[in-house]
Amino acid sequence: MEISSVNINLARHNQLRDESARRERVIRQTLQSVLSESQMLRAILLCQREFPPEEPFSASLFCQYLATAIPEVHLPHETRLTLLRTLRQTASEQNVNRKTQVIQLPVEHQEELLVKATKKPQTTLEVSNGQRSRERRQYPRKSVQLPGHYWAELDDTPTGNIVITDLSLGGACFRVLSAHELKNKESLPLEFKLDDDAVTTILQNVQIRWIKGDYIGVQWLDRTMVHSALRKYLSA
Repeated sequence: MEISSVNINLARHNQLRDESARRERVIRQTLQSVLSESQMLRAILLCQREFPPEEPFSASLFCQYLATAIPEVHLPHETRLTLLRTLRQTASEQNVNRKTQVIQLPVEHQEELLVKATKKPQTTLEVSNGQRSRERRQYPRKSVQLPGHYWAELDDTPTGNIVITDLSLGGACFRVLSAHELKNKESLPLEFKLDDDAVTTILQNVQIRWIKGDYIGVQWLDRTMVHSALRKYLSA
């Protein structure tokens, strides 16, 4: 692949990532006073499902979808207006920043960075049945046995119980304790409890990266929003 094509693909990837993160920040900032943490996760997942970052985001449609998915939540008119204004303002600021941050590197430096970007350390993941699978890992994993559950639908009832078998700052692996119909690339909320002193409850939106029978690997949808208690737990 030519360097110019790689630059275009990376720029587009970064643009979509930034747009998804911007929407999540705005939703959290605007709705934190009216949504609980679990409701907030469902709202963000709803945004990601209904408005992919490559498509326009409609604040009014989002509020309609949110009212249907979480009928017990009432969004005041002023809150809806604030959501719309903040989205427009941050979109304008992001466009300005994107224009001022473009740096063209010499071709030889681009090639060097491309080689570094495509090289990832290999580590081995151990699963409970003794099988070993070779995977490329960006973050070190911590083996655990933590109970939890997931939602496959945007409602108040968890869909299935799980056991988290390993964790990292990038994602997790868990074993589903019953039959499931989960699919690769599917996004869903995950809840589990750490075995720390406070028995901290962690709520994270995740995306499924692979499925091997009852074992499922996921990544956090926004790694910048990883729970502070989880960061501390993994660093211990």
